[in-house]
Amino acid sequence: MSDQLKRPDADSQGGLSTGSTRRWAIEAEGFLASDCVEPGLEDPLAELRVESSDLVESELAQLAEITRLLRVSGQEARELASLRQDGKFEFEVSSDRMEMNLQVTSPVAGGRAVELGELLEHLRGQGITQGVDLAVIRRAVEAAQRGEALSAVVAVRGRPAEAGSLPDIEVYYRRGMNQPQRTVKLTDPALEGDEVMLCASGDKIMRALPPTAGRQGYDATGQVLPPPAIPPRAIEVGSNVRREGHDYFSTRSGQIILQHGRLEVRRVMIVHEDVTRMSGPIDFDGEVQIHAGVRGGSVIKATGSILIDGPVEDAVIESTGGDVRLRHGVAGRYRGTIRAAQDVISRFAEGVSIYAGRHIVIEAGSLHSHLTAGSMIRMIGGRGQMIGGIAMAGDRVEVKQLGSDGNVVTDVTVGLHQDVMLRLAEVDDRILEMKRRHEKAKEMADNLQRMVGDPTKLAAEELKIYTRLRQVELLVGLRLRRTEGERLRVMDEAAKAHKGSVDVHGRALPGVRVRIGSSSVENHEIRQRCRIEYNAQCERIVFRPLK
Repeated sequence: MSDQLKRPDADSQGGLSTGSTRRWAIEAEGFLASDCVEPGLEDPLAELRVESSDLVESELAQLAEITRLLRVSGQEARELASLRQDGKFEFEVSSDRMEMNLQVTSPVAGGRAVELGELLEHLRGQGITQGVDLAVIRRAVEAAQRGEALSAVVAVRGRPAEAGSLPDIEVYYRRGMNQPQRTVKLTDPALEGDEVMLCASGDKIMRALPPTAGRQGYDATGQVLPPPAIPPRAIEVGSNVRREGHDYFSTRSGQIILQHGRLEVRRVMIVHEDVTRMSGPIDFDGEVQIHAGVRGGSVIKATGSILIDGPVEDAVIESTGGDVRLRHGVAGRYRGTIRAAQDVISRFAEGVSIYAGRHIVIEAGSLHSHLTAGSMIRMIGGRGQMIGGIAMAGDRVEVKQLGSDGNVVTDVTVGLHQDVMLRLAEVDDRILEMKRRHEKAKEMADNLQRMVGDPTKLAAEELKIYTRLRQVELLVGLRLRRTEGERLRVMDEAAKAHKGSVDVHGRALPGVRVRIGSSSVENHEIRQRCRIEYNAQCERIVFRPLK
């Protein structure tokens, strides 16, 4: 090497040498000759001949480079042969067994390279025929043949098993008995939705198709993976339901209940959310239970009884065959109507019209309401006050307090036939509506007049509106007077018998008017515990102490 360094103009291969290369070479020669080199490493090639089988990837790359340099520098073939090493490959399965990694090692010193065929033959011998990425394997083999150092690649991928679908279930229902059917899909037969689902007799209410089968998979070693099992979810046929193949039909009108895999139609409709005008009317053939409130403008009709737990506003509520029970009470805003073929029972009633075929029972009392009962009106629980409005009962009215300290007119009639009371109730509804219109027109016209004092000072368009309001006030007032006269004529025609009584368990106050048959009386003083009834001997209504 010393002789070679003494030729500054060229190296052994004829390449030109520069001052820099010469300096580096001299420095390297000094290093190799020093004591820094470990004993036994004076001949690196000899050491590599011993350790070549245990070299790691980076070291093999370095050895490949040394081999190239030896070949370029003209070393003897025997030096290269001592370093010869064939290429090799190794497969490693991932922990989840869904991937198989491939590592291909390049040959060294003229060794034999790995061929694509032997790799594929190895996989076939292991029974691995699915998920093999041939393109990735080919690229890895070709790169190793070129002597490129590569990290492991994913050569085989498994395919997870796929579960089949749940039963495809469609439920067909109505929001109201007279409304068209809607469709909802249920992915879980045990699901019970919050929306009330109704049906008519003969409706197809469900279609339940069987589940689809899943697809099996395999892992990277070729092991078959069965699809996840789908738990059986058969639909059990409950009451009032008939099954034909995949279809289910209702055998009566009612509420559709799908719970815990059982399908049935019940005569009891249960609602857990507030009923509103936007949620649509309820028209149900059976009993209705509303465990919430009823908002203004709602319509609820049922052939059975109606039970409402929450507050009731100005709604239309009608039971054609049962009771109406309001556990909270009703504030009708002078627009609400409640009808029941049998009884109406409420905690309180304010500004509402109530019609009952038998009894009206109100705990706390009524305020400015129109009450019509075929038999009895009863308010003796709680305060039991009847203040203002009109009350008509076929047989008897019982209250704790009749009227109020402010001399509010409270009109009570007993002894009329139910048909007559219903006719009067219809007339009273018209009277109430006309009073509202009359008062509204007058209020708005009075407000305009107060602003300017003299209405003729209003602008032209405002004066036109003011004049129109006064016209409505006059016209509605005239119709109101005529309708009130019609009511008196109906009362006179119907008052053939003098029966029934009004029992006051507390006080009867001034402003109360009582009519029995063709007789009537107005109370002008405070009376304690009294019965108001017709006395045939004196032919008039009298007040007697209540026993």
